[in-house]
Amino acid sequence: MTIVELTNPSAFHALRVYQQDRARNVFGVPTAKAPMPKRETRAELEARGAEITMVPTRVTVREGGALRSVMRDVPTPLWRAEGAESLAEWCTSLLEKMADDARRGPSSDTPKAQRVVDAWAEPKPFESIPPHGKLTLPLVEEKRFLVECDDEVALQIANQSNARTIRLRTRDSTTGETTHVAWIAPAREYSRAAIVTANKKAAAVIELQPS
Repeated sequence: MTIVELTNPSAFHALRVYQQDRARNVFGVPTAKAPMPKRETRAELEARGAEITMVPTRVTVREGGALRSVMRDVPTPLWRAEGAESLAEWCTSLLEKMADDARRGPSSDTPKAQRVVDAWAEPKPFESIPPHGKLTLPLVEEKRFLVECDDEVALQIANQSNARTIRLRTRDSTTGETTHVAWIAPAREYSRAAIVTANKKAAAVIELQPS
């Protein structure tokens, strides 16, 4: 479990916190023991990590003499899109994971075919945070938290975990559609943080990156 401390920056309005359960489909059909996958070399990982992917990112633009915040698709290397600080760190992390998998070997138990779907159940009220109040959120992969406020607030979310990446999104309160805001990489040497906004029309979404 990853712990996140949420602080209400508003002096007048409470934060409404909701919890959502992930839709996880588990099929109990036995499958044959799979051989260990081929391990990629560092050169192969460097080539894969350097591939460009489009990441929705909030940027500030000037229109008609005024600054406004908009979402744009920004070309981003895969290693950065997955929350790493550098290509070397991304490659090293994957190489360590492959080495751990090789040491463990294939599971001796008959595995189940499992598919994780990025779909979520209806939000359920979880807690209310009074003005300038604080609340600790227990993040697990099967649940995520939504935060709404009658006023627009900027929430600074810090990742204290040294193993898990946190994803921040916004969720349209009418349509339920989500927009990516930021990845917060694990805190290997120091805490990392990012900001997500919440208001009446769009909730802030705080969740773990699926493993």
